[in-house]
Amino acid sequence: MKIIINYDSIWQNSFLAGDNNSPVPKGGREFLVSSEKSRDAANYKKKEITNDTVMGVLCRLIGDQRKLYQARLDDEYYFKDMERDITFSLHNHVETDENVMLANTFSPDNRNGWKGVFKDNIPLFTAKFSPMLFGVFNLEFTDLVNFIIDDTTIKPLNTVSAPTLLARWAVLGGQKVKDIPRQDELVAVLKAKFPKVTYVKSTGKISPFEIYFGAFYIQLDRLKASGVDISSVLTKTGVVAGLSKRGVTIKDFIKGMSTGGKLYANRTPYSTNIKVPKDKKYWKDPDKPEYSTETRRLTKANGQLVISLDIPNDKAEELNTMIDNAGVSAFHLGKKGLAYITNIKR
Repeated sequence: MKIIINYDSIWQNSFLAGDNNSPVPKGGREFLVSSEKSRDAANYKKKEITNDTVMGVLCRLIGDQRKLYQARLDDEYYFKDMERDITFSLHNHVETDENVMLANTFSPDNRNGWKGVFKDNIPLFTAKFSPMLFGVFNLEFTDLVNFIIDDTTIKPLNTVSAPTLLARWAVLGGQKVKDIPRQDELVAVLKAKFPKVTYVKSTGKISPFEIYFGAFYIQLDRLKASGVDISSVLTKTGVVAGLSKRGVTIKDFIKGMSTGGKLYANRTPYSTNIKVPKDKKYWKDPDKPEYSTETRRLTKANGQLVISLDIPNDKAEELNTMIDNAGVSAFHLGKKGLAYITNIKR
């Protein structure tokens, strides 16, 4: 028995961690095509048509819509005794690359964006203590270190608003400091204040940007100790929403501050650069392999799939009847695209 299937524009890539042969984790499978993860060539996953693809198609054609691993666990799995007698071949298989933009619909928030304009009279910015609380972000780094260690006074901000803070954080995020002043003292104070927070990286380096946010919470505690009531701007856990002791999550910080609400995640171009070994004859040094860089994009394929089943005539007739009764006219072959039966030969 032969089942002949034509397919068009089927996607030959996977964007999720894990595989289809095991239960989906409680939190779902990890999306590998975020703006950060897509840069990692290891997350570019090319997927071919395999025996599992074919068995999944056959299950779909007889109306079994379970995942293949679930169907195989069933004692009544229809193809249980047939799989070893099923083979397939591809004909006129043509692949093309295409530039596409992808977005994770299960995590729609843009971490660094918002819609609309900022509202007036936001308590976090209009409170009397706000200029002193946020004044730490206006300090030069050396002055910040002295503030943390020696409790020096700081100059309050003239204006406290979301736009001014976001602009200042953008500047601080790109700031580089070659030598951290009074580093040992600084680390000792921060460790005593926030024992669960690590500011020294495995390389021994410290991010000045992270120190500013540690200083923010030190200032917050000092204001509270001086009798200032800051409870109105804190969450139930005693922090300012979106601000950790090492940084800021902008979407959480500005939540409720803008008129347009959350901004959906930017779509990410699906492409990555992969190092490919050059032919040895092009190496300058025969003992040192050389590589070229190739850009890989979404792969789509057109062609024909022929599924061959070496089964008795009565079983072939039964299977043919089941396919007719299920009435599946078109389906995905793997992911996306279009596939359909053009002929069944017995």
